[in-house]
Amino acid sequence: RTHAHIWEGENAAYVNALRMGAFGPHLGMALTKGSVKSYEIWERGRKKANSQTRGIIALNPINLVLKPGESYSLQWNLFVHNGNEDFRRQLLERGSVIASCPKYIYEKGETIKMEVHSTRPLKKYSAQMNGVPVAVTPNKDSYIVKVPAGQAGKVRIDFFYDDGKQTHADLLIIDNEKELIRKRVDFIRTHQQMTDPKDPRFGAYMVYDNEGDSIYPNNTPNCNPVDRDEGAERVGMGVLLAKQYRLTKDKLLKTSLLNYAHFLREKLQTKDYVTYSSVDQTNRNRGYNYIWVADFYFQMYQATGNKLYAVHGYQTLQSMFRQFGYGFYAIGIPVQLGLQSLKKADMTKEYKKLLSDFVKTGDVFIKNGLNYPAHEVNYEQSIVAPAIQFLAQLYLVTKDNKYLDEVKRQMPVVEAFNGFQPSYHLNEVGIRHWDGHWFGKREMFGDTFPHYWSSITGAVYYYYALCTGDKSYMERAQNVVRNNLCLFFEDGRASCAYMYPYKINGIKAQFYDPYANDQDWALVYYLLVNHGI
Repeated sequence: RTHAHIWEGENAAYVNALRMGAFGPHLGMALTKGSVKSYEIWERGRKKANSQTRGIIALNPINLVLKPGESYSLQWNLFVHNGNEDFRRQLLERGSVIASCPKYIYEKGETIKMEVHSTRPLKKYSAQMNGVPVAVTPNKDSYIVKVPAGQAGKVRIDFFYDDGKQTHADLLIIDNEKELIRKRVDFIRTHQQMTDPKDPRFGAYMVYDNEGDSIYPNNTPNCNPVDRDEGAERVGMGVLLAKQYRLTKDKLLKTSLLNYAHFLREKLQTKDYVTYSSVDQTNRNRGYNYIWVADFYFQMYQATGNKLYAVHGYQTLQSMFRQFGYGFYAIGIPVQLGLQSLKKADMTKEYKKLLSDFVKTGDVFIKNGLNYPAHEVNYEQSIVAPAIQFLAQLYLVTKDNKYLDEVKRQMPVVEAFNGFQPSYHLNEVGIRHWDGHWFGKREMFGDTFPHYWSSITGAVYYYYALCTGDKSYMERAQNVVRNNLCLFFEDGRASCAYMYPYKINGIKAQFYDPYANDQDWALVYYLLVNHGI
């Protein structure tokens, strides 16, 4: 019942186990002798509690061969702590060091900075970036490395200290964030939209198999076909392209989006806006579908001014409330966007009705408080974060302090999912450990760092900063969505999950899954945090 934040930082390795619910005391483990290079996950699978447990976590020491008469020791301290700051303090008291960076993904030409904190003077310190020596500047209680960000790619900064000890930070350099998004959007438009007019999915944005270099038509045996279909989470591609069109007014994007909008309304929805995940209208009438399709329609209204899209967005949400009531913790309910769109479209009656629906939903979320209902997984970051995201938006609309009070009460619960390890895979990335199986080609259970839904916590931090004026949360929001950029590549391709552990059930991991599936929601939230749309 803890969120185990693991840092396989060699001699400075640790585990920070925060209780689910964020109520202390918590448990910490600090390595005091020896080195940990990675970790594995054991006992995961359909017969091992499915998505509900993370499995057994096994820390791996460094590779070594002991000659006759030689020995090697691993030592660690287990200790109680009261939260992240207390955990950091106790780590340093036990003689460890803590590496950190202001951010973990850089554009070419920026200056990379890593700081190593210690409460004692370190001996014989030095650093290397990808094996090349770099300068270290001692500072009060810390040691600083600054180096220009060169060519795009992974960067590892190793810090050496105390006669043979070391730790490191993992960073990523990209060419340009804006260009990365443009390339991804162009790839979706040119490679992932169904263009065969004879196919009933014509106009849909589809899963892409990077190994096969083609759209995956969902026509081979797999663990869960509904997670590879032409609707549901794939709607994120449409929302992304609609947002990009709002920013660029690219005519090619508009043509693609009009085809997609027609596909959604005519193929995935009935006349009364029942919303399915597939064109046969038999699979998965999920509450999530309505939120994402409504989000797309409202984005299209903002992009085009066509009132019909505001009507579609409103009617889609009304259909959801009729079928699922007011207690569904849907991801990404478009509170502000929906109400702003109806107001702009002079739909006063519909505005009042939707606001009333949102207030009823907010009342349920407040009544439930920290007693979150189980969804497709019993307890996960994407149950807690959507509740706070919704309530924060409702406060911004109504200015009723009861919503902000509840947001403040629940914030520590969502923050507990996130760690502060010095890696773009882990820093401010919520713990998730099942998505690679359900949505990926390899169908592998295990830690997915990052998984794109971690970006909803970025939205939570963004709205919290707007509610309170606390700029530190805006910075954290930017780190969340920026670290998720590693799921997108310079040629416009993408991956739905990075399998982070060294091995899972004895099988080598540490890879990006070949399917581009549902990860584009990460860019949807990147644009929210960085452009406010």
